[in-house]
Amino acid sequence: MKDILSDPSPSTSFSAHAGDTQFCINQSVRYYYSLQEICKFKKLPYKAFQMIHAWDYHEIPDKMDSTAQELIKKRNKQLMKHLYNSPYFNKIDDNFIGWPLDKAMGGFSFEEEVVESIKTDPECPGRWKQPSLEWSISKKDPHPSAKGHRKIAEFIYDRLG
Repeated sequence: MKDILSDPSPSTSFSAHAGDTQFCINQSVRYYYSLQEICKFKKLPYKAFQMIHAWDYHEIPDKMDSTAQELIKKRNKQLMKHLYNSPYFNKIDDNFIGWPLDKAMGGFSFEEEVVESIKTDPECPGRWKQPSLEWSISKKDPHPSAKGHRKIAEFIYDRLG
């Protein structure tokens, strides 16, 4: 039997699709829809959300040169079109908080709505901004502290209605 954890071939590697944003979007949306349908079938109440943005370059730094900014804008439009054209796009219901994941499409990720509100370094774009130490574990680890988790929990609680 082949050990898929030690076999580096692309057919068995967990990172075979690393960097393939469209593959990751497809897979994620299928998972969202599957979770939704299983919960409905089992009559389980649920809420879902996306913590980080579905693709990295959703925010364009002002300090980036105009050519790079245009390339990112073009890529973002391609990814939004890809998401919109998913056969599951219109099947995800209101139990998914923030669907369809991007502000330009009328949705959001928690990163945009909660975490961005506590980031303080204007020199860093999007994900790479550092939250104040009031909200994060440390300068080296920007994951939420207990207080940051409370802020996220409040945001979720306010949308459970």
